Amino acid sequence: MNPSALRFCIVVLPMLVATLARAELTVYPGPDPSLACDIYRVTVSQDDQTLDAFVIQNVSDWEKQSYFKHIRIYETLSYAGFSFNGEVTVEVTKVDPERPGMPNRPWIRPPGRPATAVIRPERFGVEAKVEGNTARFTLDRPGQYSVEFIDGDLDASGTPRHALMLFADPPEDEATVPDPDDKQVLVVKPGRKAPKDARKRAVVRFEPGVHELGPWEVPQTVKQIYLAPGAFVNGALRIEDRENGFLLNGRGTLSGRSMGWHFQEPTRKGEDPDQKRRYVKLLVLGGKGITVDGITLADSPDHTVVGSGSHHQISWVKVIGWKYNNDGIRGYQDSIIEHCFIRANDDAIWLYDDNLIVRDTVFWQGDNGACFQLGWSSKSVRNVEVRNIDVIHAEWGTAGRRNNSGLLNIRIIRTGERGPGVQEDFLFENINVETPVATGIDLRLRKEAGEGGGQHTIRNFVFRDVSLQLDASFPFARNYLVPWNEDYG
Repeated sequence: MNPSALRFCIVVLPMLVATLARAELTVYPGPDPSLACDIYRVTVSQDDQTLDAFVIQNVSDWEKQSYFKHIRIYETLSYAGFSFNGEVTVEVTKVDPERPGMPNRPWIRPPGRPATAVIRPERFGVEAKVEGNTARFTLDRPGQYSVEFIDGDLDASGTPRHALMLFADPPEDEATVPDPDDKQVLVVKPGRKAPKDARKRAVVRFEPGVHELGPWEVPQTVKQIYLAPGAFVNGALRIEDRENGFLLNGRGTLSGRSMGWHFQEPTRKGEDPDQKRRYVKLLVLGGKGITVDGITLADSPDHTVVGSGSHHQISWVKVIGWKYNNDGIRGYQDSIIEHCFIRANDDAIWLYDDNLIVRDTVFWQGDNGACFQLGWSSKSVRNVEVRNIDVIHAEWGTAGRRNNSGLLNIRIIRTGERGPGVQEDFLFENINVETPVATGIDLRLRKEAGEGGGQHTIRNFVFRDVSLQLDASFPFARNYLVPWNEDYG
């Protein structure tokens, strides 16, 4: 570097740091008291203001899935959302759920007196000070953080059964927040059904509160959907045939809970009402240049984010899924998935298309599925980058039931219409798995090595700076690299 360039850096850098450190804090309102968590209280402070963050409690319904009886019923993952610049101080208090005035939930153990708390991902170095049932710590960067008290609510592997996530977002880009007074903006207040007059507007804005939307095929005239902070929309969105982009953003939640697991798509005009219909996906994308930013996607009836297309951008999205088939996000061609949180109970991200980038994302993997899935049939894919990944928990269990588990997995059960494919030029860099696992990388293509198997080629895969612990207590703990035969090595 020449001296003039060095002087330039010294002058500009303090100005940049000062700009980024400008204080700004917003805590999201609660949609409805019925959604409030009765286990955790959260406050966020910056400068001279201290704000209460509304904590939404998301509850599993495993008693309705008898074939997964090994999962305890009524596990919870609560989450509080806020956005900030600069630095904030957070206080999390774990309270007695049997306190007066709150529902009796006997399946939640009393909090006890934890001596410590862990803030994950651990590599960010957030240290918590615990006094009584309150943990206090400082955040100096946006991110997805798990707050875990070391108490009786942990299972044998150290995984919380009543978890708390902090979705600490960067401030919203004001240019993307629609003005409710704009004539092109359809403002949807709580209690309305699917907005029938949306075809006359370019933007649909869901206000704070609970909405009953149901499955909605978004009209072509609509170019943006905004879920305001505090909006809780029970429904599903189908956004397809967008060749000129689309924006789905905000800090609200899109939830499939009111539809239930494996809810079938409504009968369309002209269809036989008795024919078998597909399960509703929470968010279907199709076209080119779709941006999904900031929202929470919870309790999908089936897969969470699917569809097709290219040049999509999925950022700061949070996925919460408990059930079998609750896959996370499909990877699209020439697209970016970044700064997301995925709690999936099936394959979390599908690496199915060319020129895909996945980065700066946090995983909490359920009992079923892999963090990254290469495919259930032979595909030809090239040029995929996966960087800066944290797996804070993986619940694959000790019995080796799943053949599609692991940090990275492929499960060829059919060759595919185009014959054997080639996946090449993949990079996995700076991957941190914080929990001991039974399987790390599982690339088995030979039938006798597991269910399925098929003719397929994997080459030019680079793994760099991967931290992964195989649990030696599992006799089958290993990484698998098993080609179909010598020709497909």
